[in-house]
Amino acid sequence: MPRTLYTYILKDLIRLLVLSSTVLVLVISFAAAIEPLTKGQLGPWLLIKYVLYGIPTTLTVVLPFSCAYAATIVFTRMATDNEIMACSASGLSYRSILIPVAVVGLLLCGSLYYLSNWVVPWFYHRLELMLHRDLPSLIVEHVKTGRPLAIGDGNVMYADSADELVPSTGPVDTGVAPYRLIMVRGVAIGKFDRQHILRDITTTSEADIYLYRHEGHTWAQLHLQNVMTLNQLTGNYATIKKPQIRPFAVPSPFKDDPRFLSWPNLVRLATEPRHYEPVQRKSHQLARHMAQHRLLGFMTTHLDRSIGNGTVILQADEHEQYILSTPSVELLKTGLYLSGNKDQPVRVERRSHGLLALVYESPSADLSIKVRSEQPEPMIKLEMAAVTVTDRSSQNRKTQKKAQVIRNIRWPQPILQPLLAQSPREMRAQARMYFRDSVTVQQADKILYDSIDKLRRKIKGHIHERAALSGTNIFVLLLGSLLSIYLRGSTPLTIYFWTFVLTAISVFVTRSGENVASDANSSVVLGLSIIHLGNLVLCAVVIGIYWKLSRN
Repeated sequence: MPRTLYTYILKDLIRLLVLSSTVLVLVISFAAAIEPLTKGQLGPWLLIKYVLYGIPTTLTVVLPFSCAYAATIVFTRMATDNEIMACSASGLSYRSILIPVAVVGLLLCGSLYYLSNWVVPWFYHRLELMLHRDLPSLIVEHVKTGRPLAIGDGNVMYADSADELVPSTGPVDTGVAPYRLIMVRGVAIGKFDRQHILRDITTTSEADIYLYRHEGHTWAQLHLQNVMTLNQLTGNYATIKKPQIRPFAVPSPFKDDPRFLSWPNLVRLATEPRHYEPVQRKSHQLARHMAQHRLLGFMTTHLDRSIGNGTVILQADEHEQYILSTPSVELLKTGLYLSGNKDQPVRVERRSHGLLALVYESPSADLSIKVRSEQPEPMIKLEMAAVTVTDRSSQNRKTQKKAQVIRNIRWPQPILQPLLAQSPREMRAQARMYFRDSVTVQQADKILYDSIDKLRRKIKGHIHERAALSGTNIFVLLLGSLLSIYLRGSTPLTIYFWTFVLTAISVFVTRSGENVASDANSSVVLGLSIIHLGNLVLCAVVIGIYWKLSRN
């Protein structure tokens, strides 16, 4: 009899599981696609692919509720038809009757754990590739709807029309060949301020957007010609023939969150956090502060006559050098103050191809150092006041200037690149050992530490969350079955309501526990405990109902 009974229960249980999961997955997948569909961003074929790729990712969310529905319907009908009573009368205990439910729950638990750690991340990866592959057509449809495009650095672009083309060649700064070209017309580019007013407006009749793949990211390069720029202060327009717009990475909704990574990638990311983009940005920020501080130290050591010879050689390009000398130097927060005396001013010699071309002399100068993300090395700016310029190529002709600014000069040896080549751990060790007196470096080090700590908290939270959500299925199946027996005589809707409420509470608690575990202001142990608290509550309810039933 148990074999016949188990086959009977399994057949109904699996059938209802499949049907309810299919309906819920399709409803949720199509509901997620409604917004881009109504805005004209998805065509029929893109809609089908979007839904198909979203099915496995949605399944991990809807499966507990499908289990609740299937178990409730099967055992409510068995209890109503007195089949449970007949099984008890024949000598079968509730434990024996629930064996097929427990087997299905264990199989679902293992399957969902494997699905969430290996299969679903693969589908996220495929969905990301699909979105980036179809990005040109999405941009064209986006422009047709009259909405702005984000183009990096907080800028937005409006366009009247757009066409997708296949580029023959592309002037991409990185040297990577583009795979798509989008030609836009009637272009206006600006940036919204805090009052949501468009500022720094530039316009052009036509622009080209080159899309290319590099290091796992999709990049865009915008090329404009004969741009008209509006000056907000004067209200006048100025023409720029070739404005410089740096390539920018198209943001990915999947790469920037560990939630979408597989188990092996999560483990690798925990041991090598440099591959996580937010950590990478923070480590680069720390490297820039360290490079700035180190360069200030080099400059001070060479220019201080009590330590060095009072002279440094700076590089502008391959053939141009600047030799700076000063009688005294004072270290400031982000630069140096150079001052001369009656006998010797601050002196800068400009040499081109090894020959002395110009000499700048001034009673004082301000030297500042800027380290920007787009520059490979720190750049030095020298501002001199009341300058005497001697032109050695024109019979030492001297001219007087109120001010002279020398930009884009650098230290001859690389400073920033060796730091960027280090891992975050090595970089932080150097910051604690050699840069204790730098407030900016210590602040950047603290920010990097917090970013790495948050990443590792997130990884632990996601791993435990996947395990907890996988285990929820077995408790929900047992809960639905036992509630149906315990509340026999009640309507299926009433029984499913209580099963659904308890399941929703468990899933909500598990999801919120992941947020607590990722919060730097809370305990990781507390967050992980909350993640598993939902299943503990379900387990306690299942044990309580089973104990009450077993007493009868």
